[in-house]
Amino acid sequence: MGKSYQLLEWDSSFFGFDVFSINSNNETTIKDHLHQLEKHDGSLVYLFTDLVFDDVFLTKYSGKFVGTKVIFSKNLQSVSSNNIIKSIKYDVIPRELLSLAFQSGEFSRFKIDTRLARESFEELYKKWLLKAIDNIDIETLVYSEGDIIKGFISVEFSEEAVIGLFAVDETMRGKGIGRLLLNQAEYISKNKGYNNLKIPTQKKNFGACGFYLNSNYKIIEERRNYHFKY
Repeated sequence: MGKSYQLLEWDSSFFGFDVFSINSNNETTIKDHLHQLEKHDGSLVYLFTDLVFDDVFLTKYSGKFVGTKVIFSKNLQSVSSNNIIKSIKYDVIPRELLSLAFQSGEFSRFKIDTRLARESFEELYKKWLLKAIDNIDIETLVYSEGDIIKGFISVEFSEEAVIGLFAVDETMRGKGIGRLLLNQAEYISKNKGYNNLKIPTQKKNFGACGFYLNSNYKIIEERRNYHFKY
């Protein structure tokens, strides 16, 4: 059987040990790959699949279910811009923006998997935030009250327009800030020539999922995520 798993170089460099990825819905293939990768002591394996594995299987292969990723999509119509949400670039990350980045990862598989150090989760989201505010292909939008940032959203533009980080401060939720941020992200995406906007999140994040459904987004993909730590 040929090797179809992948060594993830960026993730391996970040964590300081080998990180592999498997994308498969074939149980035999998955078992074969996990058996091969067990030989890599100290490694981490991401498995993305539609299959449901029981505790016996997970215990045998040192695995953990870390959530179901769902991807929402919406066909964009013409929307109006607003002067409340601002596009930003920073040389130094404001403390409140970093706090919001951590809040955006509340249901992240990297936080749920307690075998990974919390410092790794925070450093990972810090790096993603730095990428969002430094990359010319990513638009980062903020909502502020006075000089204090209370919410933000990032949109990456490549072949598709995709939301990256998105959070409203927990003390400010339910006040329409998320709607303002998302509407502005839609406006910019449409203005750049994109007809669709995609948003990945975790199925367990019921608040976010309900918000997207109420904003006329539809689920186009679901994948179960597992981590195997050796």
